[in-house]
Amino acid sequence: MLITQAKLKGIRERLTGMRIIFWVNTEDMDDLKKMTIIQKLNSDGWLTFSQDKLKIEIEEAMKNKKIGVNTDGKSLSERMRGQLYRYWRELNTPNQSFELFYQQKMEGYIGRIQQIADGLESENIEKLYGSNEHV
Repeated sequence: MLITQAKLKGIRERLTGMRIIFWVNTEDMDDLKKMTIIQKLNSDGWLTFSQDKLKIEIEEAMKNKKIGVNTDGKSLSERMRGQLYRYWRELNTPNQSFELFYQQKMEGYIGRIQQIADGLESENIEKLYGSNEHV
């Protein structure tokens, strides 16, 4: 993620879209930020432009736009997918694609959690209202 102050300098219309031109003052910019800009050249991404100076809280929200982001910048679901990929690779099952393996495992996990939740719900109903066997 790159956040820096910039000045909107122009727009050039093209057949397939617009080229938006920004001026970035590099005098106060550290080398890491300069290198990040160069590395992102021709990359796809999202642009947020505000005339007001962004507050620290908004910058943090932009950096951590996902719920459950950890210090590595990955969400819990991304970490889970990574571990399932590692597991699939260790199983060495070339006849099954990772996408199919991932879908089957996640459906299994979801089904198991749903069974547990349904069981807990049934237990709570029985505690509240008693057993319906005598009805």
